[in-house]
Amino acid sequence: MLAERPLELVGQVALGGVTFSLGPDRKRSGDIATIRAAADAGIRIFDSARVYAPVDDPQHNERLFAHALKGRSDVLISTQGGHFRTGQETWDVDNSAARLRQDVAASLDALGVERIGLYYLHRADAPHPIGESVSVLDEMRREGKIQRIGLSNVTAAQLEEAHSITSIDAVQNHHGVAHADSSGVLRLCEKLSIPFFAYYPLRRDDGRPYSEGFPRMGALAADRVISLARLLLRALLESSPVMSVVSGASRAESAMDSAAALTEVWDEELESAWQEDVLAMRT
Repeated sequence: MLAERPLELVGQVALGGVTFSLGPDRKRSGDIATIRAAADAGIRIFDSARVYAPVDDPQHNERLFAHALKGRSDVLISTQGGHFRTGQETWDVDNSAARLRQDVAASLDALGVERIGLYYLHRADAPHPIGESVSVLDEMRREGKIQRIGLSNVTAAQLEEAHSITSIDAVQNHHGVAHADSSGVLRLCEKLSIPFFAYYPLRRDDGRPYSEGFPRMGALAADRVISLARLLLRALLESSPVMSVVSGASRAESAMDSAAALTEVWDEELESAWQEDVLAMRT
């Protein structure tokens, strides 16, 4: 049974499951080893979703995490519903009460728990009224099926509406070192004291390597013989009092490196390099 005790959601590096269930060359044993290595290295939150899995096996990702982390009392598996795959590269959204109840029931079974530690409305920005979706999630929280409610891909207006209906425990949006897509939502999370998880934190929207935009940080990483990715994740964690990040690491080595961002010391030299690189990127 996975832990149901409260977990601190701020200042975390979560491991995302999006790479584990869909790649043609994935090996189950290797993926399990990566997940376990991440947990051993200090990652405590593991992010799954129905849409991370194939059309014909929508709970594959959740079952993989549940198996890899079975018996651990110090981790939380979050998952997401309402968004589902209709093909290898096609998706749809159904945030109706009936669909969300169906998705939660399937996730409970796949994870082997009586209550899901953190459950996200995966596409909060869908046309379906967010008030109806959040209300049914709140009902399931009161029924004991969900412990915490999260919103993913949410706008500031939708977050404000949802927050007026019930307490929101986490937000997960596209945001990172090279793209501040969700700055407005992040500021609102700070105002409301809601933990914010940045997904794709190192991805550049123009397709170029993230390393190209951070020469000062890259030089410091080389001098200190650590990865630039680790320093950039640390920089994001330092950027807001409500910030956490979702790592897309798919190998044990990269998962452990992401976990190392949790304990990397942030000093004046790093802060100066970060501010200089960010200023250069924006001008």
